[in-house]
Amino acid sequence: MSGTAPQTGLRQALRSGTRDAHARLDSALPALAFHDPRLYAAFLRWHAAIVPPLERALEQAGIARLIPDWAERRRRDALLADLRALGAACPPAAWIPAPTGDSAMVGTAYVLEGSRLGGAALARTVAASLRPAATAYLEHGAGERLWPRFVEIIDTLPGICAAEAAAAANRTFALFEAAMPAFGPVLPAQAEP
Repeated sequence: MSGTAPQTGLRQALRSGTRDAHARLDSALPALAFHDPRLYAAFLRWHAAIVPPLERALEQAGIARLIPDWAERRRRDALLADLRALGAACPPAAWIPAPTGDSAMVGTAYVLEGSRLGGAALARTVAASLRPAATAYLEHGAGERLWPRFVEIIDTLPGICAAEAAAAANRTFALFEAAMPAFGPVLPAQAEP
């Protein structure tokens, strides 16, 4: 996975290069009790500590130059609206430096955009269990083909180094992983029966 990715292989290189980090993070989600409003609010607070500052860092670095429809993709307002709907406080934002270089921006955005895929399944669980469901964040962009368009865009970007993009994606996964324990009973070992 060294050097510049072939035009059609960046998605696959990122998927392969982040497999372990992705699996570690995803392993916490199946045991989450999304029918419990406290646990769902903890999940949203966890994301709210990372997603808004991460989106801002990408914007500061110039992500819209690479991903022209970036403004449609931002989810921080939906996330904060869900927290308000649940009466949950917004956590302090993590300090996240702007990614350096196009490859790092693409890798960072890959993690944010990829999280949409799991969000749809989680939204169904939440909607079936909680009233009000507060799923604007999880359902953001539903039906708009944002993930397929993202993959099409990144697979045609010139000069993206797959190794640098994967390193940035892994750093992004690590941000989420490091922040998770601070938001109460989010990890399966912490969840109450």
